[in-house]
Amino acid sequence: ADNGMGMNDGPPMGMGGGLGNSNGGGRTSSTQVTIPKDLAGAIIGKAGARIRKIRSDSGAGITIDEPLPGSNDRIITITGQVNQIQMAQYLLQQSVHENTNQGGGGGGGRRY
Repeated sequence: ADNGMGMNDGPPMGMGGGLGNSNGGGRTSSTQVTIPKDLAGAIIGKAGARIRKIRSDSGAGITIDEPLPGSNDRIITITGQVNQIQMAQYLLQQSVHENTNQGGGGGGGRRY
């Protein structure tokens, strides 16, 4: 009977830890970043490859909302510990910079 109790205790404890974090039990927090929707592709990457890499490199949870009707912005929500959020924000900025340096007005202008 003791063994059964121990096994039943395990998963709820684990889940409790996860829930505790989202309720501020850990140092977990979340932040929202608004981006122009035409930059979303730069952040998501081909078939989501870039956003998956940012998630795994930073350890943060990242969700990108669909743009609201009539809006040109998309909201990115980054969830995790403070250092994970900072890392994710840095990687997101890098993605945008890489994308804007490759093409953009300047690059297009020089080709003519």
